Amino acid sequence: MATTSATNLVPEPGNYSLPVALYQDVVIVLAPQAPATVWPAALQSIKLIVGVVGEEEEYEADLTTDPSRGVIKVESEVSNLWPAQIAWTIQMNWAGAAPIYNQVPANGEVKRVDPKRPRVVK
Repeated sequence: MATTSATNLVPEPGNYSLPVALYQDVVIVLAPQAPATVWPAALQSIKLIVGVVGEEEEYEADLTTDPSRGVIKVESEVSNLWPAQIAWTIQMNWAGAAPIYNQVPANGEVKRVDPKRPRVVK
């Protein structure tokens, strides 16, 4: 009797830590997978979603300034308030003819990498 190992039918999202430092903006630069040099026309948006379900904050990537990459930027005034281990997800939204679908290439938890001095948030 032959045995085979199980393989995922669809790609499994990567699971990563998102290091966040006090007073530092969060900047995520996304590029199409090689050999592509620009995003497919059907890509409608890329979002960084942070928080628990029902209380998420969404930050959209700029896909128009440079079509060879998408840039998500979150100001430090916002990311300073994110607690460690809060969940985050990158969601790619594909448009076009029905069905419209979403893809999650990466997700994980926020990792605080603040300086070792006492943290004061006003």
